[in-house]
Amino acid sequence: MGPPGITVNVIGSGLTLTDATAGQPREMHEQVAAITPLRRPGIPDDIAGAVVFLASSLSDYLNGEYLPVAGGSFMI
Repeated sequence: MGPPGITVNVIGSGLTLTDATAGQPREMHEQVAAITPLRRPGIPDDIAGAVVFLASSLSDYLNGEYLPVAGGSFMI
């Protein structure tokens, strides 16, 4: 995808409780939690762990990947 040493990956987050989602109805958060296998919305630290992983040398061989961080809600 790019020159050697440059990788491009993406994180697909589910509902994550942030200032941006604070105005959404509580019922919406409860509905999402009810259909998420981990039974809760995400928090910023959940996403941060994936970001740290992708920014580390542990992910050097990942390229062009989609990493869902959504409590299992994207499982089929």
